[in-house]
Amino acid sequence: MKLSMSAMAGALLFVIASIIAVLAMVLNNESEALVPQYTNKLAEEKSPYLLQHAHNPVYWYPWCKEAFATAATDNKAIFLSIGYSTCHWCQVMEHESFEVKQVAKLLNDSFIAIKVDREERLDIDMFK
Repeated sequence: MKLSMSAMAGALLFVIASIIAVLAMVLNNESEALVPQYTNKLAEEKSPYLLQHAHNPVYWYPWCKEAFATAATDNKAIFLSIGYSTCHWCQVMEHESFEVKQVAKLLNDSFIAIKVDREERLDIDMFK
């Protein structure tokens, strides 16, 4: 079976259009995935460990006066989480707890959550 030049050109255009459509769908999905669903106060920090939690559904604060003032104003207890970037159990807690929407809702509704990078603030986690 021999195809005419116009039939081959039409088929080629169809394949190219299909590839472009698939690429557009992939790029749209990827670009949507790049926009975080949640952003908390840790997004303004420089610590790699704190930045790692900047898009958890838990509304984290860094260790700061604002966090304690908000806790006092809202009459909420402090939920303090201290960790560091290479800590295995810190990673486990993030994935099994802090990324879970129901856990985040409980923490956000009942506490002011403060996340501390132990490597930057040893003074907070120091036993004397």
